[in-house]
Amino acid sequence: MSGPKLSEAEIERLRQEKLERERQEALRRLIEARKQYNSVCNEVESIKCEILNSLSTVDFSYRDKIQPELKTLLDGINNVNIMSSNPEEYIIQTQRIKGMLESWKSKLVAVLNTGRIKTVNDKNLSDRNVDLQKISLDRLKRTSELEPVKMDFTCQYDEKQIEKILQNMRIHYENRLNLKVEPRMVSFDKKALAVIRQLTDKKSSVDNIKIEIQQIINEEENQIRLLKQFDKLYDEYVAVSLVLAIKPRQKREVTFETLKEEIEILKKEYKRRDEMDFIADQINEVMIKQGYSFVSSKVLTKKDEGETEYSLYQEEGNAGVAVYTDDSGAVMMRMTVLGDGGEITDEDREFSYQSQIEFCSRHSDLVDALAERGVYLKQKSYKSPNRQHTFKVDVSDQINVLNNSTIKATSKTQKVDRRDRRRGGNKKMRTVQI
Repeated sequence: MSGPKLSEAEIERLRQEKLERERQEALRRLIEARKQYNSVCNEVESIKCEILNSLSTVDFSYRDKIQPELKTLLDGINNVNIMSSNPEEYIIQTQRIKGMLESWKSKLVAVLNTGRIKTVNDKNLSDRNVDLQKISLDRLKRTSELEPVKMDFTCQYDEKQIEKILQNMRIHYENRLNLKVEPRMVSFDKKALAVIRQLTDKKSSVDNIKIEIQQIINEEENQIRLLKQFDKLYDEYVAVSLVLAIKPRQKREVTFETLKEEIEILKKEYKRRDEMDFIADQINEVMIKQGYSFVSSKVLTKKDEGETEYSLYQEEGNAGVAVYTDDSGAVMMRMTVLGDGGEITDEDREFSYQSQIEFCSRHSDLVDALAERGVYLKQKSYKSPNRQHTFKVDVSDQINVLNNSTIKATSKTQKVDRRDRRRGGNKKMRTVQI
């Protein structure tokens, strides 16, 4: 029974569990790499924003001396828009920007100091030095972490202490607004500032002020907690989308609930494709160990957006085996004539028929070898040898075939790690409706 052989592949439970752990680790590495990259990008944008905001408050005569050089510096460091499933790409770009950032900061300081030196009027120099401090790089050191105001209400506060607390809170919310740290907190920050100004202007008891301050802090903590939960979920959603070469939606396009639903759907798809890749990789290694030579491999996209892994192997001379691995778990192997051109001759049919008979004795060895690797092929449809099952592939552009003394490819060339390819590639992003 060595016509086309259709089987259903299953992976043993322990192997499935191992694959799941590897998927989770791959997602963790991608999420962490993206987090580090986004953090350094946020730092760059924060510095740019602070510099520009501060310049607007600086004396015109002073500003005119340094603004052109500052603009050149601000335009000189840019972030790269990365949409990849490969963590290494994010790590490389993160290190690149970090290296540039230190030099960039030094140049900023030099420009600011140059402007100060060029100011000749001693009296104005003092005033403009004050302006200069408004652009201190110490203020620019900010993490991407969003943190609420902290206050210990177990302590006893007098009016002076309360005034200081209100002042610090006002600075906290104003800085967050000015630096545009978190657009989703803008509404709350404005509301909090309005309350703080009221508390500053009106005469209320310390206890009443403490109650209102506590309400602000509680609301801020709750909003930040929800935002962090959402962001953590969104990071996971983006990571699994990138692995599947699916263009992720913007934050504004999704909710907490829709994120959870989409992640569940995407993870099931990731599992299905990853297991397909694993099965295809094991078949590839077994075929090579059984003496077949790897010719080519590619992923075929079906009309329903599913995938089929197609691999072609050479046995002897013009005898080949085509292997199709479907994301549904179906595996089909069929003898294939390797030739120059696609036209099937009577000679091809006879050769294919004899090759099908020969493949019968080897197929069970392939099945047994796969079972040892945790991949079980269950028979669905095994057709008898027949000249009607003749298939031919044009391999005239392949250097390893159609040669009586076929040069075997190296084992490295023949090994195709599809799982690593999926995680490390830059496949064209697809937009899908889930």
